Amino acid sequence: MPAKKSTRKKITAAARKVAGRVVTAVKAAPGKIKKAVKSAAAAAAQRPRKVAVKKEVAQKPAAAPRLKPATQPAAKYKLPESYGTQRLFLVDRDPLVARDPRWLYAHWDFPLAAQRAAARLAAGQQLNLRIYQDSPAGRLVTQVAVETEARHWFVPVGRGETRYVAELGYTQKTGDWKSLAVSAPVHTPPETVSPDTSLMMATLPPDVPFQKVLQTLGAAVAENLPLTQVIRQFRAAGRTELPEVTAFPAPQRWTPGQARTLTKLAGARSVRRRIVTELASLTAAHILPEIEPPAAEASAPVAVKTEGKAFEESVPTSPTAPARPKSTSSKSPPSACCSSPASCSSPPAANSPPASPATMTRTKIPNPPTNDPARRHAVFALCLLPFAFMSSPSYFSLVLHAHLPFVRHPEHEKFLEESWFYEAVTETYLPLVQMLDGWQRDGVNARLTLTLTPTLCAMLGDVLLRERYTRHLENLIALAEKEIRRTRWDKEFAPLADYYHRRFLAVREPWSAHGHDLVGAFRRFQDAGLIEIITSAATHALLPLLADHPPALRAQILTARDQYRSWFGRDPRGIWLPECAYVDGLDRILQEANIRWFITDTHGLIHARPRPHYGVFAPVFTPHGIAAFARDRHSAEQVWSRDIGYPGDPRYRDFYRDIGFDLDHEYVRPCLPAPHVRGFTGIKYYAVTGKAAAKTIYDPAAALRAADDHANHFLHDRRRQFERLAKVMDRPAHIVAPYDAELFGHWWHEGLDFLNYFVRKAVYDQKEFILTTPTEYLRAHPTQQIATPAASSWGEEGHWRVWLNDANAWIYPHLRIAHERMTELARRFRQHGGGVQKRALKQAARELMLAQASDWPFILRSGTSPDYARARVEDHLLRFTKLYEQILAGRIVVPLLEKMEATDNLFPNVNYRYWA
Repeated sequence: MPAKKSTRKKITAAARKVAGRVVTAVKAAPGKIKKAVKSAAAAAAQRPRKVAVKKEVAQKPAAAPRLKPATQPAAKYKLPESYGTQRLFLVDRDPLVARDPRWLYAHWDFPLAAQRAAARLAAGQQLNLRIYQDSPAGRLVTQVAVETEARHWFVPVGRGETRYVAELGYTQKTGDWKSLAVSAPVHTPPETVSPDTSLMMATLPPDVPFQKVLQTLGAAVAENLPLTQVIRQFRAAGRTELPEVTAFPAPQRWTPGQARTLTKLAGARSVRRRIVTELASLTAAHILPEIEPPAAEASAPVAVKTEGKAFEESVPTSPTAPARPKSTSSKSPPSACCSSPASCSSPPAANSPPASPATMTRTKIPNPPTNDPARRHAVFALCLLPFAFMSSPSYFSLVLHAHLPFVRHPEHEKFLEESWFYEAVTETYLPLVQMLDGWQRDGVNARLTLTLTPTLCAMLGDVLLRERYTRHLENLIALAEKEIRRTRWDKEFAPLADYYHRRFLAVREPWSAHGHDLVGAFRRFQDAGLIEIITSAATHALLPLLADHPPALRAQILTARDQYRSWFGRDPRGIWLPECAYVDGLDRILQEANIRWFITDTHGLIHARPRPHYGVFAPVFTPHGIAAFARDRHSAEQVWSRDIGYPGDPRYRDFYRDIGFDLDHEYVRPCLPAPHVRGFTGIKYYAVTGKAAAKTIYDPAAALRAADDHANHFLHDRRRQFERLAKVMDRPAHIVAPYDAELFGHWWHEGLDFLNYFVRKAVYDQKEFILTTPTEYLRAHPTQQIATPAASSWGEEGHWRVWLNDANAWIYPHLRIAHERMTELARRFRQHGGGVQKRALKQAARELMLAQASDWPFILRSGTSPDYARARVEDHLLRFTKLYEQILAGRIVVPLLEKMEATDNLFPNVNYRYWA
C-alpha cells in the first residue's frame, strides 16, 4: 500500500506540472494566434490565388530529386492507408529532361503492420526495392533501401527505351532474399532519335469510319476482289476525292504478297479488326534543314524491297514528282530527321544547298527487319497505292485548347475557385465569340481548331453557373461605373475606367445575343465551316498515368465522344490529349472511338519509331491508323517563352496588378470572387513595364500597336519558315501551332487582338501558306508515314514530372484501387443495373473520373490552391468508396446519392459499362 501511495503522489505531481505548463501556454496563445492570423492575412492579400500559366517552353532543367518517398498531404489524411492487396506497381517517370526518361515510380499496397513486421525480420531492419532489366531473372539494375513507413518511391534507372521489373523485399538474417511482391514490367520511353530510317506509307481518308474501312477491305480480302473494285466501292459511297481507278494500272487479282499482307490481323481481342499494308513509299531521300545523316549510312547504297510486282505497277507518278529509279540501289543517303528540336527550322548550310524536288533522285527506303515492332504492328490502309503529292501551298493549323476543371459549388453563394470560370468567360470565351462573329461578318476565309473539353462544356451549359455568371458580369459593369465616378478627376486612370466599362458592355452583347449559350454559339460557327471543334478526355485526366488499366482509358475517351455527340450532333474527328500526353497503345482506344488525329509535343514525333521522314512538318499514322501531328517548337516559343515570348512586351497589360488588391476591401468586395478574400476583378490599370520597380500606366492604344507589330513579326517568321521548308521537302509542309485558349485574353490581355490581326493578314496579305485544320489537311493528304510516336507530354521537361512528383504521388495508389473497383462494379452489374442502383453506378463513374483530372496534381505541384486540390481528390475518392460499398451491399443511401448528383451533375448519360 505505501508503495502505491508513493506512486500515486508522483503521478499527481507530474500531472500538476503538465497542467501548469498547459495553462501557461494557453494564456500566451491568443497573442501568438492573433499575430499569426495577421501575418497570414497580409500574405494572402498580396498573393493572388490563381492557377499558374502552364507549359512554358524555355525552362531550366530542375535538379534531380533525392531518393525519397512522396510526402503525404499536410492535412489529416482521410483515405485508407492500405487496401490490403499486397501488390507492387510500377510506373515510368522522367524528372530530368524530355530526352532522358530515366526514372521509375513504384508504389505498393501493404498494411503498415505487415511492412513493419517485414522490416523487423530483415537483417538490416530495412525494406529494399530492386529494379531488374526485363524480368526478376534479369540483370539487377539497382537496389534502393526504402523507409518502413513508405508507400511509394522514385528510383533512377539511367536508361530509356528499356523494360524493367521491380521487386519489393528484404534480406533475411540468414542472407537469403525474401520477396514480398513483384511488379508487372514497364517500358521507359525512348530518349533518342530512332536509327531506323525505313519508310512505310498508308492511305486512310479521315471521313471514312474505321469500321467501314475494315468491312470493305475485309470483304475484299475474303472474296479476292480486285483492288480497282475496292476503290470503286468507296467512290460509290461518296468518296469522290479518291482517284479514278482508270488513272492507275492495277492488278485484277491480289498477288500472293498482297494477300499475305492484307490478311495479317493484329490483336484478335481488339474491338475493331485491323488490316496492315506495309508499303514502302518511293519518296525523295531529302534531308531537312541542318540535319546530317548518320555517318555510317551517308554513302551506303540502299536496297529496294517490294512485296510484289503489283506494288511496282501501282505507284502513281505526277508531273511534279521526280522520276522513279530503275535500279534497286542508290548513292543517295537515306532519309534523316531532326536529332534536335532546335534544328528543325534552321536554314541550310551555305556550302550545301538542298536540291529542289524536281532534280532530286527518288530512293526506295528499305523496310525494317521482320522482328522490328513497327513491322509487326497492323496499320490501316484504304488502298495499296500512295497518292502523288501535288504542288500546292503549305499549311498552317492554329489550335486553341479551351479547358477548365469542373468547379461547381451550389452549396455556397460565392466560391473562390468558381471565379476561374467567370474570368475565362469574360476575358477569353466571349471575346473569342466576338472575334469569330467578326470573321463571319467580314467573310474572312479563316480556319481555326478549337478544343472544348467535356468539363468546360458541362460548366458552360449548367443553368446555375450561367445565372451566377450573369450576376458576375452585371457586378463588373457596376464596378466599372463606380470607377468612372471615382477617377473622373484623374487624367491617367479616368480613360482606363471608361475603357473597362465599354469593354464589359461589349462582352455582354454576345452573351445576350447567343442566349447565354456559348456551346451553341461555337456549334453554329462549326456548322458554318469557320472552326473545327475537337474534344479531350472526359475530365482531362493524364492518360499515360491511367494506361496500366485500359478500362480507365476507355471510359475517359468514349465518355468524351458521347458528350461531344450530345453537344454538337456529330462525332469528333480530333482530340486534344490532356497535356498533349501520349503513350503507346492509346491509339487503340482512339480507333474504337473513330477519332482520326491528335497532337503531340515536338519530341513525341521526333523520337518516333521509325524516324519520321518529314520531321514535325507532316503527321504520321500510328499502328492503329490515328494521325499524330506534332507541335512546332519555333512558333510555340514566340508565344510561350518567358524570355522571347510576345506577352512579355512592356506595353502589354500586367495580369497580376488588379484593383481587387490595390483598392479598399469594402469598396471592391461586391466583385471579389469570395467575400472575405481579396482577388481579381479584371480591372487592371498597369502595364507589364519590365523589370522596373514602378509600374507604368497601361495604354490600350499602345498595346494594340504592339499586338499588330507582333502579328506582323509572327507572319513574317512563318513565311520564312515555309520558304526554307519548300526548298528541302517534296511535299507541302504543315505547321501546327497549339496553345492554351485561356492564354489569349485572360493571361495575355491583347492575345486575341494578336490572333485576329495575324489571321486576317495570313488570309489577305500572303500566298505562301493557307490556314487549315488537321482534318482538312488529312482530306487533302490521306497518305502518310507509319510510325509509333514516343511517350511524351508538353509539360515541364517533357514527360510526367508535373503530375507525378513528391507533392502529388500519393494520389495514384488510391486511383489504382478505385479503377479496379469500378471495373468490378461494371462487370458485376453489366446486365442488372437499374433504378437507384443504376444511378449509383453512374455517379460512381462520375466521381472517379473527377478524381482522375490532371488539374488537381498540377495545382498541388504549382502550390497555387493546394488545399482545394487536395480536398477535391479526397472528396471524390471518398464518395466513390462510399458508393462502391453501398452498391455491393445492396443498401444505397438515397439522400446521400441525391446530394452527390446535385453537386457533381456533369455527364448525365455517362455509361458506367465502359469500365467493364
